[in-house]
Amino acid sequence: MGLVDIAKKILSKFPGIKISVLENLHLEINTTINQPGAITNNMLKINPTKLSEEDREEIRGFIRSELENGATLLETSSEEMIGQIKKEESTEETERLLNFLRDKIPSQDLSVWRASLYLRSLYRANKKENVQEIKDQIIERYGDRGRNIANLCSANYLEDFFIPLYDSYSGEAKKEAFVETYDDIVTNHPFSIFVNAQMTKSGLEEEIVSRKKYGIKLLNIHGIGKSNIKIINEVITKIEDELESVSMKKEVNSISVKILFK
Repeated sequence: MGLVDIAKKILSKFPGIKISVLENLHLEINTTINQPGAITNNMLKINPTKLSEEDREEIRGFIRSELENGATLLETSSEEMIGQIKKEESTEETERLLNFLRDKIPSQDLSVWRASLYLRSLYRANKKENVQEIKDQIIERYGDRGRNIANLCSANYLEDFFIPLYDSYSGEAKKEAFVETYDDIVTNHPFSIFVNAQMTKSGLEEEIVSRKKYGIKLLNIHGIGKSNIKIINEVITKIEDELESVSMKKEVNSISVKILFK
């Protein structure tokens, strides 16, 4: 059963939701809408908290099927592209990364990461004539969140930041703590700075000043490792008089700081 059929079956139970024109739908799980489902610009938004368990299981089944099929990731559904995506996902590196992501991030983000890893493989293979087309498709299908994930993926933040970040957490709430920081980073990527081993104290300060210069008032700063945590703390202390507020979330080996300029 395809998405259109599932939409008709589920939404027909609820008067007031128009289902007369349904084709080329994309699915978004959205628990903030005040009804079981809504259709806007070919986007089917489903709030599973307002569905029966039977209907929720049908949606879960569709999502599982989607994740197994490369054709669902992008607008293009040619056999050639499906084959290219599956070939990329069969490589040892990509398989390892997807295995990490599968049970740690919101389920709706997995397709975006799969498409973004495919995009990155094209760039690394110097197939630059296809890169912009695929990135445009990611943005068209997944919106700003897709754009942010594609940019994070291209800059190797999955390997260099997210995996070490997850490993830095401990305890029963490890996954919840990771998802909270992950979601903040993905949502606010243009307003985030990631402090890595190559960044000096002066380099971080320059980056913060640069963001402020371009009118960004709210900034998120993330770092992993004792040396990076020390750099962040020292820079925040130095610029404290320029800040309206500072909030910190500290773990044993990581830190996330949210600052608001005056």
